[in-house]
Parts: sequence; C-alpha cells; structure tokens
Amino acid sequence: FIQEHQKWVASVKKQDLFVSVGDPKTTGFIKKTTTYAVVSRFDGKDEMLVRRRYSDFDWLYQVLHTRYTGIPIPGLPPKGMVKGDAFMAQRVIGLESFLKELVKNPFLREDVTFNEFIQQTPFPKQTQLDCCLHLRLALSLRVFS
Repeated sequence: FIQEHQKWVASVKKQDLFVSVGDPKTTGFIKKTTTYAVVSRFDGKDEMLVRRRYSDFDWLYQVLHTRYTGIPIPGLPPKGMVKGDAFMAQRVIGLESFLKELVKNPFLREDVTFNEFIQQTPFPKQTQLDCCLHLRLALSLRVFS
C-alpha cells in the first residue's frame, strides 16, 4: 500500500501545474463586486483563465478545510472594508499564495473541487452546495427514521 501511495504522489508531483492570480476588476455602482483572474496551466498546455470573487476563494477554503481535517489548509488574506490599490495588490498576492500552497499538496491538488475552481466557468459552487445540503438532509432523515 505504501509503495502504491508513493507512486501516486510521485506521479502527481511530476505533472506541472502553474497557477496565478491577478487583474482585479471591480464592477457595479452601488453594490461593487471585485473578481480576480485565475490562470492555470497543466503540463505546459493551453492556459485556462477564469474569474473568481473573494467569496469563491473563501468557499473553496471552507470546503477543503472540512474535507481534509488532517491537512493544514493555507489561510486567505483578510477581508477589508477599505479597498485601495495597496489593499488590492496585497490581496492578489495573498490569493495567489493560497492557490500555490494548495498545489504543493498532492491531495489538495488532485481534489475535484480545487480543479473545478481553477478551470471551470461558471464555477458550480451553488450546485455543489445544493448537493451537500441534500446529502446532509438524506443522512439526517436516515438517522431519525
């Protein structure tokens, strides 16, 4: 079993995965929303670019933290009320650091939610939340039945 695991870890680490975060864009007049470009590239192939909100990063953190209780999940940069250029630059650095730390761990790197986060547009966050809620409801009904 240990040899198979070591082979798997080696094969995951052998695959080149590049991630970066940048290009914050704020839209809206009264309710402003900022999205960040998340660029990923597997084994030197074509780049994928998706746009994510800070709340999407926070959701990914929560999912991974819940799913992998024994693995330390890197933190996110803090939320801030005042959003100037310096704040945005620091946030971009923090979000990119978060993703790069996830890439270093083979379990997190291979996680389906992480891969959807860096590749899929639109991000199926709501679908996955609904699925989790339905699963919890089904399990609670079985417990009380």
